[in-house]
Amino acid sequence: MHETGLAASVVATVDSYRKKHKGSRVVQFEVGYGELLGLDGKALYDGLSEGLPGTRAVVNRTKTEFRCRRCGASWSPDGKKGSLKIPKDALVGGQSPLRFFPELYPAYVRCPGCGSADVRLRDGAGLKVTKVVLGRVD
Repeated sequence: MHETGLAASVVATVDSYRKKHKGSRVVQFEVGYGELLGLDGKALYDGLSEGLPGTRAVVNRTKTEFRCRRCGASWSPDGKKGSLKIPKDALVGGQSPLRFFPELYPAYVRCPGCGSADVRLRDGAGLKVTKVVLGRVD
């Protein structure tokens, strides 16, 4: 479960931001993660909440979106037959290798419109802190 390690890194990043901006405490922070990572959002949330108790943590999942460089089509793998083909022998412990190595997507993604492999990942693979609200202790 790599959510725990990711949560610890996010907590360290948020706390570093607090110190840099001379905030007394973190009131709220938001984290976005790409669905291509295959994270358990609840486990990530739990790790974040434990790491900064008394702080409101908001976790948002970002849909995966690809764009074809050949025909210009944009799509999400959900509901698009043939856009994401991962052979069974490429699975890692029954899971997509993209969960562990999202940068491998060009080997598995084809445009559902024209069939091209020349696609670009527009969103859905990263993990980032999108908002931090600081407060003062009076």
